[in-house]
Amino acid sequence: MKKSAGFLLGAVLLSGCAQLERAPYDLSHDQLAPYVQFVLDNTEYSLAPLPRVIVDRREMTLAYSGSASALAFAPFALAWNGNIYLDHTRFDISQPRHRSTLVHELVHHGQYLAYQRAVAAGPNAVASLRARKGWDCNKSLEHEAYAVELKWAKQYDIEAYRSIDAVNVHQMAACPRGYRDQLFTE
Repeated sequence: MKKSAGFLLGAVLLSGCAQLERAPYDLSHDQLAPYVQFVLDNTEYSLAPLPRVIVDRREMTLAYSGSASALAFAPFALAWNGNIYLDHTRFDISQPRHRSTLVHELVHHGQYLAYQRAVAAGPNAVASLRARKGWDCNKSLEHEAYAVELKWAKQYDIEAYRSIDAVNVHQMAACPRGYRDQLFTE
């Protein structure tokens, strides 16, 4: 007796033995709107131009490492050169935790744009921005991104964030003592 493909697929999914592969896609500006507004309301950044948000693990890996062979080491999310990349095999916009990651990456996009504007204005503007923001190294950019992400997460009572506080954020964003590097290196 021959069973239909739909029946077999349903049976496999119900048994928990397989998952449908999520296809890569881009988030639209409409989908980004509430997260963009939250970042605008909680930072000093302009987010214009809005980033392209690419939900594609391979594209993220290529942008990050220049090689698709590094897929095993791909991060979950990455703001890079005016784009935001998210791993399509794991990212799900319906999950509150994943939406908070998007807020975090939008903060990094704002930081990137602010830095690019400072670079265009000259070395004094760069020095002023770095001093005002406390940006000694790339890792120091995380402090603000985590703070805004935590604010968003706490507003929506996301369980995973209940144990994170300012001390944890400071430890995650601390540069090694005396270390200063070039920001947004390519």
